[in-house]
Amino acid sequence: MTPMDRPTRGDTRNVNDLLEATVRRLPDQIAFETDAGDLTYAQFGALVDRIASGLLRLGAKTSDRVAAKVGKSVDSIALFYAALKVGVIYVPVNPGFTDEETRWIVSDAEPLLVIADDPDDLDRMANATGGGGPLAVSLRPCDGHDAILTDGQEHATPPPTAAAEAAAMLYTSGTTGRPKGAIMSHEGIINTFTFINRSWEIGSADRLLHVLPTYHAHGLIMATACPIFAGATIMLMPKFDIDRMIARLPDATVVMAVPTIYRRLLDHPDFTREACRNLRLLSCGSAPLSMELFDEVLGRTGLPVVERYASTESGLIAANPLKAPRRGSVGKIPEGVEMRLADENGEPVETGTVGRIQARGVNVFLGYWKREDLAASSMTPDGYFDTGDLGRLDDDGYLYIVGRDKEVIISGGYNVYPREVELALEQIEGVAEAAVYGVEHPDYGEAVVAAVRVTDPFLDEETMLAAVKGHLASYKCPKKIVAVPEIPRNDLGKILKTELKTSGLISFSL
Repeated sequence: MTPMDRPTRGDTRNVNDLLEATVRRLPDQIAFETDAGDLTYAQFGALVDRIASGLLRLGAKTSDRVAAKVGKSVDSIALFYAALKVGVIYVPVNPGFTDEETRWIVSDAEPLLVIADDPDDLDRMANATGGGGPLAVSLRPCDGHDAILTDGQEHATPPPTAAAEAAAMLYTSGTTGRPKGAIMSHEGIINTFTFINRSWEIGSADRLLHVLPTYHAHGLIMATACPIFAGATIMLMPKFDIDRMIARLPDATVVMAVPTIYRRLLDHPDFTREACRNLRLLSCGSAPLSMELFDEVLGRTGLPVVERYASTESGLIAANPLKAPRRGSVGKIPEGVEMRLADENGEPVETGTVGRIQARGVNVFLGYWKREDLAASSMTPDGYFDTGDLGRLDDDGYLYIVGRDKEVIISGGYNVYPREVELALEQIEGVAEAAVYGVEHPDYGEAVVAAVRVTDPFLDEETMLAAVKGHLASYKCPKKIVAVPEIPRNDLGKILKTELKTSGLISFSL
């Protein structure tokens, strides 16, 4: 079975149904607070309708792709929901991508329309496939291009979109080569974010401070679908600015962020309990949160950071309960999500044993665009998607991520899971965060090594090694530990271990 073959289950509604339900229920509720002014849900719904009418006027129909390289704004978020209303597949393109990266996505996605804020971007995207390329239209009026925003006179009704149909196609980071488009369904989005709302008690009284980029699932979908489905207010920051975030924190009840943002908050002197006085939920995703960060945020604000675990392909797999988040864990498996931990032969492992994290159900993606071979290779014979992540469950059903199979270090014939070593290092007083990886070694094949960022300048390698030996078997202990001023991360806060490996920071004589 491939993701495309899975049986349809779960919610029968599409995403637009939930948006329209909120518009009907709370038309005068403020949906967005922006620098340019506020929009009610009635006004946001009307904006979505105008853009949807524009898409239909330009010939968009069910299953067409629409690629958008747009900045973060109410208009660009409305474009996403308008695409879902029409039934087209929305393809976000990172505004920071180079021309080469943009050309790859546009040529691979084969969109009917390309949309951008910048006219130069429009021209480059339109020409990405050579002759006969997609139609280029602007999100806002600009010289030389039609705008898809209409005057509101057209109100064409799109055909109904089934819950199991494609909603968005997000290009993954490309660890297997070129980025590939992972296709998400309406029902997958609905199941994930209605569960999050129930679990974390997100409601119409909440005010979510939106600080994430909107070209990624975390900012584009989770941080907009959760509040929109609940009828909450989104306090939209056009781009991340730590001073502005601190200034707006007292008016927020919910923050969704990544570890890098929490680190920057902690580095700011005005990140205090008083600034967070109205906050009731701090959540974290997209990258693992170190126990050091968890403790520091808890100590500064009195609030635990509630972690969850998901990917573009798998959807939501685990989330910490609001009232009982567990330090170092990504939480429990939600009802309705099928998750198992399996060994290399596909057999379930015992509680407490490390296994490959595999998921099945409507939360799982529909497949990779034009890569049925790749999607099939990621699926087990009984229809589970293999995430490539390694985890273990404790006796209470909390899931802990210990690394990726591609990151497993084989040292002297033993498997070492980097996350386990990182957690041990991060428990040492004075270690803020750690990145563990393998480098070539003449005797062991691979040696376990670590780059750490320390807060205590007098903390030396010998002290750290001695501390780790008290927690880990000898073969898991790093052969070398090097202190670095910063650990390299991408825009979403994920550690760039390949960059550490190729930097030559740590090496052994061969």
